[in-house]
Amino acid sequence: MCRKEIQLKRGWACVVDGVYVPEGALVLTRPPGEILAHREAMSKAFFQYLGDENLAENSVVITDGKGESYAFIMPGAKLTVVLYVDDPWAEADLLIRYLDGTLRGNFLDRRARMLFYEKRGQLALSWRVVAPKLPVEAPLWRFCRSMKRA
Repeated sequence: MCRKEIQLKRGWACVVDGVYVPEGALVLTRPPGEILAHREAMSKAFFQYLGDENLAENSVVITDGKGESYAFIMPGAKLTVVLYVDDPWAEADLLIRYLDGTLRGNFLDRRARMLFYEKRGQLALSWRVVAPKLPVEAPLWRFCRSMKRA
């Protein structure tokens, strides 16, 4: 099954042919058809996360090898990098926060993201927008400027 083993800063990885999603893994990216147009941006994001140019255009599975697994599917990937770490939830959270920080969080499936954070009893979103009540005739720009973070 493992085509190649690689030692990374975060742990060790096994490269597997095709798109591999372990049974019971939570897939955190949107369906491949919805994000196919963003493949190049995803590749750059995964490149930064994995830190190895030979791994950039592959799907990523983060697991502890004991059952807890999270998958980030790259559209059209020929390989999957299975990253073995002690705390897969924390590592997947790190990748999610990285994607959010680079404004690439739109690759993630909202429902799967909510399930991910509910698993640890945390809020699904790090912040939410509170929209003030405005009269119907209020210009849109006033509405946008008056929004605040909760």
